[in-house]
Amino acid sequence: MAAIVAAGIGFVVVVATIIARSADEARTNEQIESVVVALNEHRALFADATNRLAANIAALPRAPGSDRTLSRSRMLWPEGASALRHDRAYLINGRGLVEVEFPQRFDGMRATPEPIRAFLRRVVPASSTNSDVNLTWSQSASGEAGAAASTDFLLVDGKPMIAAAAPVHPSDEGRMRATRETLVLLDQIDLRAISLIARIHNLEGMDFETLPPAAGRAGLPLISSNGDRVGWLNWNRTNAVSTAFWKASPYFLALSLVLVCIAAITGAMVDRSNRRLIARERLARYEAAHDALTGLANRTAFGERLSEQLQQSVSRNVSILYMDLDGFKEINDTLGHHAGDELLVAVAQRLKETVRDEGLVARLGGDEFAVMLPGMGIDAAVLLARRVIAAVQRVMVLQGATLSIGASIGIASAPLHGNGTIELVRRADIALYAAKRRGRGQAVLFDREMEVDVRHRRYLERDMRAALLTGEFQLAYQPIVAADGQQTLGVEALLRWKSISRGMVSPADFIPVAEETGFIIKLGAWALQRACIEAVALDIRFVSVNLSPVQMRSKDIVAVVADALKTSGLPPERLVLEITEGVLIDRAHEALAIIRELQGLGVSLALDDFGTGYSSLAYLTRFPFNKLKMDRAFVDTLGRDSDAATIVHAIISLGRALGMTVVAEGVETREQHRFLRAAGCHEMQGYLFAKPMPLPELQSFLEQPSPSRLSA
Repeated sequence: MAAIVAAGIGFVVVVATIIARSADEARTNEQIESVVVALNEHRALFADATNRLAANIAALPRAPGSDRTLSRSRMLWPEGASALRHDRAYLINGRGLVEVEFPQRFDGMRATPEPIRAFLRRVVPASSTNSDVNLTWSQSASGEAGAAASTDFLLVDGKPMIAAAAPVHPSDEGRMRATRETLVLLDQIDLRAISLIARIHNLEGMDFETLPPAAGRAGLPLISSNGDRVGWLNWNRTNAVSTAFWKASPYFLALSLVLVCIAAITGAMVDRSNRRLIARERLARYEAAHDALTGLANRTAFGERLSEQLQQSVSRNVSILYMDLDGFKEINDTLGHHAGDELLVAVAQRLKETVRDEGLVARLGGDEFAVMLPGMGIDAAVLLARRVIAAVQRVMVLQGATLSIGASIGIASAPLHGNGTIELVRRADIALYAAKRRGRGQAVLFDREMEVDVRHRRYLERDMRAALLTGEFQLAYQPIVAADGQQTLGVEALLRWKSISRGMVSPADFIPVAEETGFIIKLGAWALQRACIEAVALDIRFVSVNLSPVQMRSKDIVAVVADALKTSGLPPERLVLEITEGVLIDRAHEALAIIRELQGLGVSLALDDFGTGYSSLAYLTRFPFNKLKMDRAFVDTLGRDSDAATIVHAIISLGRALGMTVVAEGVETREQHRFLRAAGCHEMQGYLFAKPMPLPELQSFLEQPSPSRLSA
């Protein structure tokens, strides 16, 4: 009987051992399959991200070489969810040379690294077989890309990488043209990625190794498409079942009960692990498609949903609202980023309450929002946009402060304004730009003339940048005389552009474009330095130069003025900087600090165009101006409007009482001159005394005897 019991126990031990080992082996195989699935999913997502980035680069408008390179370089900087951020990026031309690269920056082109060249030979449809890569992606007759992103494992600089290559199809190329540019993104399988896989699948000791797994470890080889082994992902084997069995061996009298308990515990652990994995996957998918701050759909999800709607509703209306907050930066700068975040969350909530189930609300980034409205026509979309603006403009309380913010909206609708995602979004953005130019707080529907205007402004900006390099910009000077009209005290420097192709371009045309694009910072710095240099040799007390509000918002404006004085050798007391009231309204605190720094250099400051817009006596007492320039509108109506005479008297008396030099612009008649002189105006300028003139004419003008100047 004892022998039978011993034999029975031995049989049970053998069977249990086999079962335990089989369970451990099955667990290892399951882990390997899980890792394979995770890597394949990551490769697929990375390929999609590469395709989208290639499409975004292709959609960039054409621009001069350096501007185009800069724009494309910025596009290579990674964005989006952290799991899909690339570590390296290359934009490679048809000759196999790298034109733009991230994270490296260099001038010119360089050869493509060899591992990437070998990768491209495998995946690009028309690569040559010689040592040079000749990249040619074919296109179908419809203009669609003939190849999508391809992925593979690579070993670059000893580091394992997931590589993806996609063609860059410019939107304006012919339908049958081949694309000879390739975008390559590399995502390193680093410790961060490895640890993420290990945590999700409960793998201990996972690491990238060049050798197969040692005893007691399991592994998965990473093999490229050409059969090269890049390396191994190895981790510790789990022998939980076998260990539990041998620890329980002294208690084989209760073997059946122990096995049942182990099975129950193991099943519960596996079930819990699966539930955790499913929850993590759901969370990852949610985070990849939603904005972390507001909970709205993000830019990626908005683009995907819009593409789906446009494909499903070819003949049905799909409208989109493109919204930007007015004055958000000022609130953000004044109250801090925490208050700015609270404001964005509040705006997002109002958008959801207003739109409800009529469409998808998304935050695209910063203070930009978008709304997709499937099945909604243009008239209904315009009405909804106005409701959205009204909702956003309602007063809100943040951090104890009562705030009101505005919104501008651009509207585009398919199929009227296009059936492509990029095309529709771009036209809504153009309409938003038009809304801001019309005074903000408006909803504007796209029309074709806007696109023509944008193209005109783009060409004007391009020509301006070239004109500064080729010397087409010049300065004209208008004399500023004493009250007697005889003595020339100084001049105002005025920017002029005589284009070779356009002829004389009005400042009213090119100055707004320069300000909108930020080019006024560079152009204004050139004008300031040129005026200082040319004024050094002139027999005048001062030269007056206008500063744009955009220049005043630049953090380098004080350094630019100091550099102009140092380079030219002009004494600071001979320089007058003219500033408009708009600078004071937008950012009063920052403007006051900059004005004090400028006066610290020794220059004088003039408040230009006083009497129009938001004229406030507070400006005159709060900001330390040396001069007050009366707007020409009041001078022009002298003699025709009795109220104008009263206002002019008041402005001159106010300026004199505050110890400021009062200057009148636009003096064109002797009657205006006599009135202003009798009222106590200190200085005047206008066509009665002299028109704006180039430097040689000014020098001749200054050499004339003083009595003859009034009639010149």
